[in-house]
Amino acid sequence: MPAIPSIVEQHAQEAVFLAILRQQAVCAPHYSLRDLVKLDYRLDANLDGLRLAEDFGWNLCEQLLETEGAAGVFTSAVVAISSGNEARIQQVVDLATTTSNLSRGLAASLGWLPLAQVRPYINKFLAAH
Repeated sequence: MPAIPSIVEQHAQEAVFLAILRQQAVCAPHYSLRDLVKLDYRLDANLDGLRLAEDFGWNLCEQLLETEGAAGVFTSAVVAISSGNEARIQQVVDLATTTSNLSRGLAASLGWLPLAQVRPYINKFLAAH
């Protein structure tokens, strides 16, 4: 079943919003672990929507890379790494390594995804520096 563009666009907007909210929530004393888990489930559901939309979802991620700072990098990195598409991953890494703010989004994506999936990239980054 093809993706419905307006729904996938909503997934993109929500993913960025929730990534920002989560970044703030992990340091906020009024957020409990239960609150963070609920937030993580919401974020992951929107990331899934982008992943499932394949090329259309990635096109939206490319827009996020240009406009949404670290949260856009986080969202795009999760989608790119999940896809296993090396060109997409390199596109995110190239942009993310231009500033320390953007690199925080890339680092957050490496912490978000399963270790087995990101270990090759972590090793590559460590070997480069």
